Amino acid sequence: MGEKCNTITLYASQADPVIEAIERNGVCYSKEAYVRKKYQESAKIFTTAYSWFVREMEKYVKKPDGAEYPYWAFREAYNVDQSMGGNFLTLEVPLDEVLLFDMYDWKKMRSSSRSSRRCMGSKRWMRC
Repeated sequence: MGEKCNTITLYASQADPVIEAIERNGVCYSKEAYVRKKYQESAKIFTTAYSWFVREMEKYVKKPDGAEYPYWAFREAYNVDQSMGGNFLTLEVPLDEVLLFDMYDWKKMRSSSRSSRRCMGSKRWMRC
């Protein structure tokens, strides 16, 4: 946790356009169109799961105005996939803006809409 115990250190990898938007605007929001472009023919799987996740997440964490989808970050740096390149980021994030969950459960949710409907969560931890 952060120095004041009200933040958490998270790690992420983001592409150059995200970093450029942050440098230019001070913020960058993830959009459904970006997910569709990234995943192309597999986009339907991701957008269905992400849309469900966003609806559920809003029960626990307020979605910022302008955001459509979340950015993924990890508690442990070794979980960040850098196989596609990108910029490695170390972030200090306010606890009230974070929803932690098990990535293995996310993979189950993404692959099965039945699993996603059964998932329950809390503000700090989400489990299936």
